Order: sequence, then C-alpha cells, then structure tokens
Amino acid sequence: MAYRQTPKTTAKKAAMRARLMAAATRLFAQQGYESTSLKQIVELADTSIGNCYFYFQNKEAILLAIAEELRTEIAGVVDAAIASAPPGPAQLYAAVYAGTLAVLERADVARFALSDSAHPAIRPLTIKMFTARVEAALRGYPELLSNWPEATPQLVAAAWHGGASHVIEAAIEGRITEPHTQIADFVARWNMRALGAEGGGKGSRH
Repeated sequence: MAYRQTPKTTAKKAAMRARLMAAATRLFAQQGYESTSLKQIVELADTSIGNCYFYFQNKEAILLAIAEELRTEIAGVVDAAIASAPPGPAQLYAAVYAGTLAVLERADVARFALSDSAHPAIRPLTIKMFTARVEAALRGYPELLSNWPEATPQLVAAAWHGGASHVIEAAIEGRITEPHTQIADFVARWNMRALGAEGGGKGSRH
C-alpha cells in the first residue's frame, strides 16, 4: 500500500524545509556562503544533518533553493507592478523600478543569492528572470525602439540589466548611499531615457 501524506505531515515537512532555509539565509548573510558549514545550518535550525538530507542534498542545494525563492519573490513584485501600470512606457518603468527596489530591500539576501559570487549557476538565472520580462514588455510596444532601429528587445533588455545590476551592486556594497527609492527611480528613468522616453514614472513629475 502506497504511503499517503496527511496535511499535517505535509505542513511539518514544509515547516522544517523553511527552517533550514531561514537558518542558512541568516548564516550566509552574516558570515558568507563559503564560511558557513552544513553543521552550523542544522544546529541553528535545531535539527540534524541526517534529517537535513531528507530535504537538501547539501549546502549548495540550500543556496540554490534560497536563490530560487528570492527570484520568484522579485518576479512576482515585477509582474504585479507591470499589471498595475498603464499600458505603454509606464509598464517598462514599473518593471525596472519595482525590480530594483525589491532587490535593494532584500540586499542582505541578494548579496549572495542573486550573484555568481556564491555559485556560478545563480547569475544566469537572475539575468533571465529580469530580461525576459523587459523583452516581453518591449515586444508589446515596438514604437519605443523607433529611435534605435538597430536595437532589438533582447539587446535593450541586456543593456538595461547590465546598468541596473552595476548600480544595485554598488548600493549593496555601500558605494552608493542614496535612499532605495531614489536609486530605483534613477535606474528606471536612466533606462527609459536611453530609449527617448520618460516612462510615466516618478521621474516624469520631477
């Protein structure tokens, strides 16, 4: 007879998985991924390495799960911002502003979960998450590329991500100290102006 999980068992497993991820997130943020051991993670989560293996194969698997959770969270914020913005350039502004702000508000996690500093597989997935949304928005409004006939949605999205990621990195490292909302507004307006459009964001009222 096949084993069937009860709702209570499912909830307990989800809670333990969340505890392990929360413990790892705290330790990775405090002392770095490389300096954190699986033993430290399970001790902080109040469990054992043997039990941890039911949920994660190793420390790397926990890191990748944290990164995926953060990407999903930020993608949801960006998608909601796009959906609530008026059709046109405002949606592109909203995508960049919301995405930049969401990363900055989770800087402690983004520092290790959205870059390749901890694992080489993370950065390509992060880039894909952002650029796919910008490309989709640009395809819906091709007139925004009229000032750059040689540009494609893929090229613009890649250029936008490059600029935004460098600014975000500088902010996370403390080399830029302006308020997060100001940084996000600047990045969004800078990208929109590259296409010759303000985007209907906060900057259009300045």
